[in-house]
Amino acid sequence: VRLLQHLGVSAPSISENGCECNTALHCHVNVRNPNARGRLLTARQILAVFLSWVRYDLVTCRFARSWCWQDRWAAPLYATGPEFTFNEAPLHRGEAAHLDRAAVYDVPAFFAHAHACLATLDDLPDESARVARLFGGGRLGKYCSLNLLPIATYGTIEFRRQHASTDEAFILRWAHFCAAFTERFGREEELEPYFGAAGAGGALAAEEGLRRLQQDQLTATEEE
Repeated sequence: VRLLQHLGVSAPSISENGCECNTALHCHVNVRNPNARGRLLTARQILAVFLSWVRYDLVTCRFARSWCWQDRWAAPLYATGPEFTFNEAPLHRGEAAHLDRAAVYDVPAFFAHAHACLATLDDLPDESARVARLFGGGRLGKYCSLNLLPIATYGTIEFRRQHASTDEAFILRWAHFCAAFTERFGREEELEPYFGAAGAGGALAAEEGLRRLQQDQLTATEEE
């Protein structure tokens, strides 16, 4: 690794048929596994991390190389909805006539689901059941910038959008950032701007909460 990091680096090649040859750095952060280190989060706290990531999606994408910004294996999570499908060629993204096929990246649909779930989470017997209710079913899919599917299998969330590197210091910094982001935003009060006081579903209309998230995503800055 130390020898490779001194070699030249170029942008990955993209073939005419849409094949992408880039590699990426994926970082898992523990949120539910009691056998691993880290603070275990509740269903609402995990949701707070996810919505905060959506809020800063346009900021964090600039932490990676430009070819990662619309990588189909780590699609951006636009609060306004998906803008390309998985099968579109890299140089023709956003031209699909049927974006409903990209529903797995559909933040508005997931937001509506979360809004409907929050009001009844406390009726479930334990936190594991609440997590399953909120994040089960693979609604967002795997190939987006923050993958929630590993919650069910490993008890982790997976940060997928970062270019690969042979610089061990860079890799450690990125892992630290992902863990710190989860720790900082894994708080229920982060839900209040979008769901109302205490994150109770119904306290704030879903349409208004989503509109606020969309506006926050557009105005988010690195300085925040």
